[in-house]
Amino acid sequence: MEDAIQLVNEENHESELPWYIISHKRNFNKVQDIQIQIMTWTTVIITPLIVVFNMMDGSLPPEKQANLSSRLLWLVWLNDISWCIEIILKFFTSTPTAHTFKEISLDYLKGFFLFDILATLPPMLTL
Repeated sequence: MEDAIQLVNEENHESELPWYIISHKRNFNKVQDIQIQIMTWTTVIITPLIVVFNMMDGSLPPEKQANLSSRLLWLVWLNDISWCIEIILKFFTSTPTAHTFKEISLDYLKGFFLFDILATLPPMLTL
């Protein structure tokens, strides 16, 4: 009985969210999680390739240079822009404990914000 009351209270609280706050229970959040996984794997695969082929390009004759890093540059930029959008969306996605913009922002700033910024901005500044 208490579980049913708690469920009803959570549903009522979710309907009280401001229009600009994305509920953490919605399908959009599941799609966002899949996008994060894709971006993470893209970073894990592309970064070593760029580093290795940049090192190899200098040792190969100009006609044989793979120049893979310049061919993958669009993918790196797309990935970095996606991470920036993800950072912005985090400020508007509710959590089980935070339902207002102020609560969400404070939780994110105290949590993963610094890590996200340090992981996203330096690669964009060096490209």
